[in-house]
Amino acid sequence: MSLCRDVYSFLIASEAVTALHQRGVTQQTGASLELVASDVLDHYRTYSLLERLLHNPPKLAEQLAFQIEPQTRRLLIEK
Repeated sequence: MSLCRDVYSFLIASEAVTALHQRGVTQQTGASLELVASDVLDHYRTYSLLERLLHNPPKLAEQLAFQIEPQTRRLLIEK
């Protein structure tokens, strides 16, 4: 990932954390804002790794690096 993409991802993740906090996720779950931020960043990193596979659905179906349930895999391929 380039620096510009890292910064952009961080800004998007920050907006997502703010939106989740405003929706009351931290109060509903008892999770700290730092934990929510960590979770959001983990999701963005995972998506970044999955992104190349999403452009080639047969590779997504065959890959072994990510443990994806069959129904989730089908949903990702459909989208």
